[in-house]
Amino acid sequence: MTYFRKKPWLIGLGIFIVINLSAGVFAASNLVLNSGNPVDLAAGAQRVTTCDNDVFVDPPGMTFDPVQQKYLITTISVSNVSQLNGTGCGNWVMELAAGYQGGFQITSWAIPVSNTESKFYFGGTNSGTGMARTVLTPIDPTKLQNISIQMYPGLSCAEGGDCALGDTGPGGGTVFYAATTPFLNQATGTYMNYLEVAPSGSLPNNSGSPTAAGTDPKYQMCSANTSPPAGWGYGVQYKLLDDIGYGAYNTNRIYNNYSLCNTAGLALKIVKDYRGGGKNDWFLPSLQEQQILYDYAFANSVPGWSNTYYWTSSNFDSSNPGVSQYAVGSMYGVSMGTGSGTRQLTDSGAFNRIRVIRAF
Repeated sequence: MTYFRKKPWLIGLGIFIVINLSAGVFAASNLVLNSGNPVDLAAGAQRVTTCDNDVFVDPPGMTFDPVQQKYLITTISVSNVSQLNGTGCGNWVMELAAGYQGGFQITSWAIPVSNTESKFYFGGTNSGTGMARTVLTPIDPTKLQNISIQMYPGLSCAEGGDCALGDTGPGGGTVFYAATTPFLNQATGTYMNYLEVAPSGSLPNNSGSPTAAGTDPKYQMCSANTSPPAGWGYGVQYKLLDDIGYGAYNTNRIYNNYSLCNTAGLALKIVKDYRGGGKNDWFLPSLQEQQILYDYAFANSVPGWSNTYYWTSSNFDSSNPGVSQYAVGSMYGVSMGTGSGTRQLTDSGAFNRIRVIRAF
């Protein structure tokens, strides 16, 4: 993901350093940013502050050009870039420009969040990630005048940048799932990368089944439980799948097609009316989405969960298909108690807690 901003090269929030090079002269050592000491490189020295304290600008890579019968600069790289979020350069933007007699070339990287230290290449076959430009037109080293670097904070997760588990998402929730491969949101037909969950206590309390302030309320999924309910029959055509990406689809399907589940005071009406973060696409998680949420919450000791069952939008469990009834009259809940995560098919007229999620 690459970000473009209209701005002057020198920005107070970031760092900017220009390495001045005498014609035909290259430094014998790497440039170390924010080392606490002045940086000596060829004709220039500067003390700077950045998101990492040992970023290196490597000596340019050279390739022999048989036509011109001389070596040309074909690669400029920056190495030892910490990609940690918060304490490193994760979610920062790094820009690099090479100036020479007659012009300059510029590129940028959106540095992804990772636990590694990486090298970013301008030119060559290994170019790094999120680059605005990957091809470096060969430069005559006798005409190279400077290499300029600027680093500044990129977009946060909430602003549309890369996200890590635990980040605050665009809807004000907590990111609990980051897909290694984008997943299809079955409700919209678009591919998503993340799931976020609304904060505890975000949904209104249910006067018919009061809960303590700051905890998740209890609601019925539907106002009646018939077997099968009116407007809904048994069979695979009524299956509400449990896969990742089906939560929004299931929520919409029940709400739009079954009148006993979409009226005031019921779980899905509360879900559909929720506007956390100004977003209107919150939904009840599918069974697998709720299971992932459970795994995240208790692997990271996330507070705010009640030791009881939470509604999902699935009536099918692919790990135990023989139990599923494919009817809205019986929906799955997941116990969010510590060490639990138990799945249970529950009458839709029962009161279970709800917490909404969204995909982005």
